Amino acid sequence: MQTKYKTPYGYNSYEEYRGWDNRACKVVNDFLDENFYPYITKSFKRTEKKDKQVQGIDCVFADRYHNHYICDEKSAVKWTNKTLKTHAFELQFINRAGKLQLGWFLADNQVNNSYNLIYTDKIYDDEGDFDYHTFTSEQIKELHGYVIKKEKLKAYLYSLGLTEEKMLEKCKEIRETDGKCDMGDIEKDGYRFSISKQLPEKPTNILIDRNMLDVLADYTYIYNKGNWSITHKK
Repeated sequence: MQTKYKTPYGYNSYEEYRGWDNRACKVVNDFLDENFYPYITKSFKRTEKKDKQVQGIDCVFADRYHNHYICDEKSAVKWTNKTLKTHAFELQFINRAGKLQLGWFLADNQVNNSYNLIYTDKIYDDEGDFDYHTFTSEQIKELHGYVIKKEKLKAYLYSLGLTEEKMLEKCKEIRETDGKCDMGDIEKDGYRFSISKQLPEKPTNILIDRNMLDVLADYTYIYNKGNWSITHKK
């Protein structure tokens, strides 16, 4: 049985929405395969097998400084043409069996050691329109991303006192209070918790400011109407 879910784009099932979202992410990934990864890698392989992708392996590459990345790509395509100031890292969610399960940021089965966090800041055609169903890489006007090692993200959170145990305690409090509790403040605390009640999985997340992602990233890249800026931090 399909889970009924009304998305911002008018789909009547979550499964239908995920199908289109996966298609949109593939357009972005193909764009990066052609225009970004060749400039930073000595070797690169994209994973097409679903079981590997479930483990957080979208691509594997070695950069020109002999660093090895097992990378999970996270594209914010559904927020295209909106300025996101944070990125959400999934801590916990409700699975199809109705049981709580660790999200991709904490789960033991995630073998990736890094993330590529991708923001499609501006996508539109010659008329200035964005169609989630049909957009092509030629319509990508502005794109921003960060390649970050997972250990750096977790070390940053631990420096704020947020161990895995503490984060899961907060997830429990959020569910017990229906989100009516102290969720943190990005400017004051450096993070904020959230729960996506509109999704069937009702994931609880921790949000990190994009400015901090820039500090933590091994690579920061910006594409703007044909021009690339790629910064590597040793």
